[in-house]
Amino acid sequence: MRLTRRGFLGGAVAGGAMFALPRLVRAQGGGSSYSVAVLGDTHFDQALDPDFVASYGDLTQSVSAEDMARYTAQSTYHANWSRTESNAQTHFMEFIRNGDMWRERCPRLVAASAALATSSSTRFILQIGDLVQGDCGKAAVHVQMLNDCIAAIRGGFPSGLPFLTVLGNHDVRGTGARNAYLNFARPFMSAEIANLTDVAPETTAYPVYSFRIDDDLWVFCDFETVDMNPVCDVIDADLSARRVFLVTHGPFTTSAVLDSVSSARWRLAGRSGSEASRPRLYETLSRRHAIVLSGHTHKTDYYWHRNEYGSFAEMTVNSVWMSEDLATAAPIHDKVSDYASPLSSGDYRNEIAYFRPGLKRYFHNDAAGHYRLNVQDDEVTMDFYPGAAMVPARTFTMWKSVAGWVDEDALVTGTTGAWSEAVDYCMGGGRAPIAGERIFTPGEPSGGNVTTLDVTMSFGSIPKEENAPAEGAQGVVWIGTNGNFQVWTKAGGGNTGAGNRWVDVAAAGVTPTVGVDYTFRLKFDYRYGVYSVAVSDGGVMKPLVASSGASFPAGTARFPLAKRKSSVSAVRFAGDGVLTSIFGEYGKKDWFDVIVR
Repeated sequence: MRLTRRGFLGGAVAGGAMFALPRLVRAQGGGSSYSVAVLGDTHFDQALDPDFVASYGDLTQSVSAEDMARYTAQSTYHANWSRTESNAQTHFMEFIRNGDMWRERCPRLVAASAALATSSSTRFILQIGDLVQGDCGKAAVHVQMLNDCIAAIRGGFPSGLPFLTVLGNHDVRGTGARNAYLNFARPFMSAEIANLTDVAPETTAYPVYSFRIDDDLWVFCDFETVDMNPVCDVIDADLSARRVFLVTHGPFTTSAVLDSVSSARWRLAGRSGSEASRPRLYETLSRRHAIVLSGHTHKTDYYWHRNEYGSFAEMTVNSVWMSEDLATAAPIHDKVSDYASPLSSGDYRNEIAYFRPGLKRYFHNDAAGHYRLNVQDDEVTMDFYPGAAMVPARTFTMWKSVAGWVDEDALVTGTTGAWSEAVDYCMGGGRAPIAGERIFTPGEPSGGNVTTLDVTMSFGSIPKEENAPAEGAQGVVWIGTNGNFQVWTKAGGGNTGAGNRWVDVAAAGVTPTVGVDYTFRLKFDYRYGVYSVAVSDGGVMKPLVASSGASFPAGTARFPLAKRKSSVSAVRFAGDGVLTSIFGEYGKKDWFDVIVR
């Protein structure tokens, strides 16, 4: 049986009264809230006079060697750039584009982001790669460009606000640029992360490194790395994290608006050799309801994926403000049906086909601007500010908590043993959240059939006793109208009585109160068809025992199972048992799991 929230409440309406679900809470303490000032690709370069820019036409015409020389002769950063390289025309026009936007538009964009960051909730500045244009020709000039860019960006932000960036392809482009960038970025990022997290600085490792911001895991990855297993290993090593953020310059989700197959594959897990490990990353991100932050395409894109493993969201951001008309939030595409290959290439179609089945939300436009990531215990959103706007034009939901329920189906009595994977899930705390269906294969048959479930929750209201859970529910704890804890059990104490009923229970020294967090420990013994409940009081688990009821003498602590399946909210499994499958409806699930069917 798949127990849905609606199914659980199916028998709960009587005389217009709704059977109230408990509010789930995090098992690891109150979660922090903070915001992040986010910038996409910035391609910092020397500002150029508008007349000089105009002399190069519409940035699509061919440029003579003489005109290139005229520019490089007065360039701060490109005087040593080779004008004979194969992509010289394209790269030169990028210099002119960058010089035009960094003369006035990009400084306005950065200033607007900085003005919003005066809020005390802003924890750091996050730039998503291609911080600079590159193409300097000398390593020392490349380092100068990096320093000048960071000074130009953070100058308007509150003093001391950490500045984090991820490696982009332009950040390592040019003679000696990769070594120059890594030698610069390792100590710089280590110090900035230490400033942010209060952890002693260590050498930042590339291509993958991670750190904690309070309860959240942040993973930074060089998008041109081929093997995704190290990324997954880092995420899997921290199962207690509330949220997982993956920061990568190149997006993970294939863009559907590029002009070549090579561009479509120039992304995280898109390069040749990534095919074997890409499915693991897709599954890992989904199981953890991760949030991917990317750039590279010079587009503003939003993707939300839901699949058999769970769900994840990705936001591709852009701060390359090439013209005033890109300061818009109007969508070019906003339907999943719009997500299709723009080319006839079979390879591009295959890339789109990989992501298309699980894509449930899609937004695309060519806009440039700045962004603000808002992280809360029960919701993560991204505000988009087109151009230099001070008011968000659109807010994207990256993740949102909705209290749910779990239905577990037990095997027949006599099956137990090792679980097929670590069985330590605390969904309310975000530890390896259960997404969709999770199957646990039992080991050898034996007599150990006790399953322990720790449930942390509080009660928002008091239900009436005539309100009953759906048939088959058990392990349900409430506060009754008489002010007592109640458990749901088989009527008659396992004797001749038919149906199920509420039984008042109590623990010495524990006063049931609405709005107070309680941790209950439920033990289901499927050998004997009974379960018990204890409540934590000062770190000590005290049994809840029957306090009234003709068929339940005071002190009764083991209650007959209503059925051989349970309904609980936030769950941690311990020991062996017969519990072999978990079906979502799970606690702290993704918002879109409610509205997308």
